[in-house]
Amino acid sequence: MAIYLAAVPAIPPALAQIAATSLVILTAAGLSEWLKRRPVQRLVQRPVQRLAQRPAQRLSATASMPPNQPPPSRIQQPLQWVNHAKQQERLGHLEIAVSLYEQALQQYPQDSRLWHERGLLLAKLQRFDAAIDSYDRAYQIHPQQRDLAHERGDALLQLGRYSKAIDSFDIFLQYAPQNGHVLADRGYALMQLGCYSEALQSLDRALAQRWEPGVQIQARRYQIEALRRSGQLEAALRAAQTALQQYPNAQFEAEYARLQQQLGQA
Repeated sequence: MAIYLAAVPAIPPALAQIAATSLVILTAAGLSEWLKRRPVQRLVQRPVQRLAQRPAQRLSATASMPPNQPPPSRIQQPLQWVNHAKQQERLGHLEIAVSLYEQALQQYPQDSRLWHERGLLLAKLQRFDAAIDSYDRAYQIHPQQRDLAHERGDALLQLGRYSKAIDSFDIFLQYAPQNGHVLADRGYALMQLGCYSEALQSLDRALAQRWEPGVQIQARRYQIEALRRSGQLEAALRAAQTALQQYPNAQFEAEYARLQQQLGQA
């Protein structure tokens, strides 16, 4: 419907919808009286409310998808499965994401990316044995994937399997010999095995790299501890002092004070 107005200085926006369903010729006085009889506000609000509700309804439907429910039929390729699982992971539905990877692997058991991503998610859930099995399957399919060795080593480290973790880290370091993160983790594993000299060599290499502060702080902590455990208290004190100068924090302060006490310098 269209509205033709006579002597009306301004047309209220609310008339845009009403104009689609009626044909009326009004004067200014008639328009005022006509508006009083029409539920204009309610007509305007309804579509806005419906539009506001639609995204929430779609999100709720995706978020509440049961773990064993098949995904939409459009998911046909491995990468689409990965994207769908990652969407569930971002929503915090980790078990649903694991289920999606398992469904995908029934169709594509030789896809290394699916095994790899499943392993990462299982490690996030602290199911490290299952994560290692998944990494191993991915490695069998794609042995040149260096990140698998790194992530497998991290999972083994969490389980206290230090010798196997070192083997995995050594494979990764063949591809990236200056990776400070892996060198620090390798040094920690060697320290836990009591191989202090080798541990310190690995940690020195880690500290020589310009990685993010978090990696440097971790490597310095391991270095101080390896020196302390091996009885090199003065070297440990110097390392703690250097750490305090570079990254002043309560942990290094406490370590420095403890070493001073052990050396009788407090």
